[in-house]
Amino acid sequence: MPKQVKPLTEIAVKNLKPKQKPDGTLVKNMVLVGGCPNLYCCVKPSGSKSWLLRPLIGRRRPEIGLGTYSGGKATRKKRSGDERSTGMTLSAARKAGLKMLDDIKAGLDPLAEKRRKRSEAASKSIDVTFRELAQDYVEIKAASWKTTKQVSRLQQFLRDYINPVVGNILVSELEPAHFIAILKPIWTTKTGTAQKIIRHCEHIVNLGIRRKLRPTGDNPARWQSNLDIEFPAPKKVHTVQHQRSVDWRLMPKFMPKLLELTHPVGAKPEAACLAFQILTIARPSEARLADWSEIDLEQKCWFIPKNDAELHKSEYEWTVPLTPQAIKILKAQGPKRSGLIFALDSGKAIPDNYVSCIPDSLGYDGVAHGFRSSFETWVQDAQVGRWTEDAVRLSMKHVNSDSTRAAYARGQCFDERVKLLKAWEDWITKAKGHTADVIPMRRRASK
Repeated sequence: MPKQVKPLTEIAVKNLKPKQKPDGTLVKNMVLVGGCPNLYCCVKPSGSKSWLLRPLIGRRRPEIGLGTYSGGKATRKKRSGDERSTGMTLSAARKAGLKMLDDIKAGLDPLAEKRRKRSEAASKSIDVTFRELAQDYVEIKAASWKTTKQVSRLQQFLRDYINPVVGNILVSELEPAHFIAILKPIWTTKTGTAQKIIRHCEHIVNLGIRRKLRPTGDNPARWQSNLDIEFPAPKKVHTVQHQRSVDWRLMPKFMPKLLELTHPVGAKPEAACLAFQILTIARPSEARLADWSEIDLEQKCWFIPKNDAELHKSEYEWTVPLTPQAIKILKAQGPKRSGLIFALDSGKAIPDNYVSCIPDSLGYDGVAHGFRSSFETWVQDAQVGRWTEDAVRLSMKHVNSDSTRAAYARGQCFDERVKLLKAWEDWITKAKGHTADVIPMRRRASK
């Protein structure tokens, strides 16, 4: 007897998410939807959904794909490109599944029919659109990228910039003019975004070449010695905007004002989070998502794990020394010793903008991520020759590009980093003078 489940609604299916392992890794989620025996909604790590039927054929229970998921009517025309959706709604998937089960009862083998159609398609030129190939590319990247934000960003590029122009064009018919049309509207205004977009396009077409959808070496999306001829050099039209940072000489005035915001305890958890981030030279996401399970107050260490889906920035685990002031901030968060260290009253993580707006509110020109630059500049200007290059780099959790040196340095410098972070704490909390010649500059309001 097939497993009986309560039929899911369209909204319930729409809200299905991939499974998340304890280490934050996303994996495929298979959910019985009911209304048709053995009909599943398969949610991939990228968030895309498809329908899967697992009927009993003889003694086998194969997995038969019915199509991709669509939250709207399958026949409704989309606004961009007058394109028709190929996805299936929940009700359409149930109808298709029930029909296939009836065909199986009548003696038909859907797998044999699928092989026959595949063989027919292979005997002809395979018609694959850029959109279909790009979806495969997304699935490949979702399994290897470090954060879910990277996947979401790629999907946004495809949705907003790429697919409206080339999504419905066959991979075999793509030409350089198609990709020039994508880049021209944004090259001078969103140069960084345009560079990322064309890089993805080039990789996607390379995947098509690998699958023999185009001749080897024929990539119309290639930038170097191809599309670059049509555009001015990126450096001529785009200036890199660095994160705004508080001048290191102003830190002895800024830090006491920030610490004042942490009183009474719990009034402004975002201020305590920023203070902890500054003292540990952490990235904003690392501090906002820090968990009590990573803290060892006895050893005075913060152990940042690798393979974190949200804040993972390298292939390493990190041991961060905790200074006296950092420990004081931790202890002030109350007796709770589980879950997020810094959180809203609802228990959710503090949004990034809550933390980043604090320097401006105190009259200083900077954002949360900029304090790493403040620390690095302090080392370069005020601590010349006092600390080794490895100690500074590892304090910022940067790994040397030389693999041999990186492997050596990874386990070194802890004692020196303890002294370095203590010197940094002493400067920003106890230094007197040396700041009179620096005037805090507020960012000019945009017109």
